[in-house]
Amino acid sequence: MALVIFQGAHSVDAEELLTADELSSILSGKTWIVLGQTGGDIRITWRPDGTYCTESDSGRESQSRSQCGTWRQEQERFCFGVKDQGTDECFRVIRASTKKFDALDDSGNVDFSWSMR
Repeated sequence: MALVIFQGAHSVDAEELLTADELSSILSGKTWIVLGQTGGDIRITWRPDGTYCTESDSGRESQSRSQCGTWRQEQERFCFGVKDQGTDECFRVIRASTKKFDALDDSGNVDFSWSMR
């Protein structure tokens, strides 16, 4: 199963916060497909061992990039960081509709969204 993600901030109404089990079911072992803002896709693979890798493809072989790091689930939040950069971000996830999800930052703002195909 692949997930398609849309980036960008927008406001959130009264959606449903995912439980720890629901969150786990859309993370561990899954691949998300992020639709880039400037074209090209970004694939994020959330491995069960707590690592993830992204692959971005601008459509040009010379501009393909990848990045890896670690992720973890803390109850109803998931956190991830970029290897060797000391970054770590955590998000709660809400179900915006049947197959659409929003990731909320600590302030409750939508950081990014994705839809299941």
